[in-house]
Amino acid sequence: MLADLMTEPERTPLDIYYARQALLAISWSVSMMGDLDLPDDRMADAATDIALGILDRLA
Repeated sequence: MLADLMTEPERTPLDIYYARQALLAISWSVSMMGDLDLPDDRMADAATDIALGILDRLA
């Protein structure tokens, strides 16, 4: 549902794929960085940057 809201009404299947990947990137990034000595805000910033990089493909 979130992926649908993140994409244009006339979205392509690839647009939806990238939106879903961006959502997954946020949770995966935090999980994959959990063992690093980083504060929560830096992990969240990194996860958001990764997700935004994926969403840039929708433009």
